[in-house]
This record gives sequence, C-alpha cells and structure tokens, in this order.
Amino acid sequence: MSSIKKYKIAFFLPSFRGGGSENILVELGNSFCRKNDYSIKFLVVEFTGPLVNKIDKNIEIIDFKKKSVFKSISNLIKYIRSQKPDVIISSMTHCNLSLVIAKLLSLIKVKLILRECSSIDHLCPLSFKRPKSFLIRFLIKFLYKKADVIVSNSQDLAEDLEKKFKLNNIITIHNGYDIDYIRKLSSEKIDLKFPKNIKTIITLARLSDQKGLDTLIKAFKIAREKINCRLLILGEGSSLKELKNLTRTLNIEKNVLFLGYK
Repeated sequence: MSSIKKYKIAFFLPSFRGGGSENILVELGNSFCRKNDYSIKFLVVEFTGPLVNKIDKNIEIIDFKKKSVFKSISNLIKYIRSQKPDVIISSMTHCNLSLVIAKLLSLIKVKLILRECSSIDHLCPLSFKRPKSFLIRFLIKFLYKKADVIVSNSQDLAEDLEKKFKLNNIITIHNGYDIDYIRKLSSEKIDLKFPKNIKTIITLARLSDQKGLDTLIKAFKIAREKINCRLLILGEGSSLKELKNLTRTLNIEKNVLFLGYK
C-alpha cells in the first residue's frame, strides 16, 4: 500500500526571534503540522531566538547559517530545485523579495505566498538620504507581481499597496492568535507586581522605527502629568538604545520598563 503524498509547505523567515511576523509563521506552521495532509519545513536564515521552543517537534528546520537574508538566496535556490515544495510562505519585505528572486532563478514552478505587514512609507521613506529605499520600492513593484498571493494584515495596507505598486494579487487576512496558548500563559505566575494605585500601560512590539514607540513614550510623558501610571514595553529590536535614551531625556526612565521578549 503506497503512502499518501503530503502537500509540501515551507516557511522562510530570518530567525526565530520574538517578532510578530516570526510568531505568526511559527503558529501557522504548527497549525498545519497538526494536520496529516501537510509536510512542513522551516527555512531559517539564522537559527536563533526564543521561538525555537514553540516549534512542533515534527517540523524539520533547515538552517542556512547566514548573517543576511539576501545572502541566503543561493540556499533558497538549491532548496527549491532539490525539494520542489508545493508552496513557500514568507513574511517581511526583505524575505519576500529574496524569495521571489530565488524562485525566478531556480526556474522551478512553486507557489509563493508573501505576507506584508508594514507600511512601505515607514519602512522605505522617499528620501535622498536613504537611496536604498528607492531600490526596494522598485523591487517591490516588479517582484511582488510574480507572487501568487500577497497577504496584507489590514485593509488599509492592502489598498495602499494596490495604489502605490499597481498590484492586483492582494488579499487581507488579519493576524491570528492561538487562543489556547494565550489561556495557558494567563495561568502562569509572573514576578512583576501591579500596584492598585498605579495605572499600567502595556505594549508589545518589535522595537523598530516603524512601530512608532517613540511617539508612545512622548504621549506617556504627557499622560503622567495627569495620571499616576507606568509603561511596560515588551519586545526586542534595533531601537532599544534609542528608546531608552529618549526616556532619560524626558526624565521618565524610572516609569518606563523595557522587559525584553516574553
């Protein structure tokens, strides 16, 4: 009796750090893995990050061992040619562009689903001080059309992409959440105390420019003038040092806690 052929799905991501996009792909991969109809693989540029512990043990992880997403294009080409997956799913602009380039160079038919969740105007602002932004915008306009589907996590972003880049292959799917996992976490004890006389504001995001956390911190400074409150920021990212310096400049460093990835 021959075994049933499973539909081969690969997820391409930069790492297993605690960003929203990485978390969405890990949860999606785990969900597919629980169904017997799919063979799931994670293709990761750099095997690092806390989300490794959330990955289903039946999912194969292929570590490209690169320091840059674009340097992993050759690995993607080899994988596509040798494994011939049915579909590859990626998220974040640099991963999306690299994946389309790899598919075109591989000369293999494989379906691509690209997830875009960031405003291009924030990610690649039109400025002569950032000439790289012009190149990325050009690549998006040319390469995103080669994907089978572009998934946006909001209707506004979908309409913005359609208008700016003349794309007609966009659908909107809002971010999903693993409710069972959230309920499990809610029952765990935490070391942090929540005094009843202090209002606590919590935000969870990647610490990067496009998330606008500097605006949140400035708004929090204004709120503290009227309300006894504190701000908890959960997440990691390249803007950590800059955001901490901002809290010192505003003299609110004792009221803003950076808790990292949780």
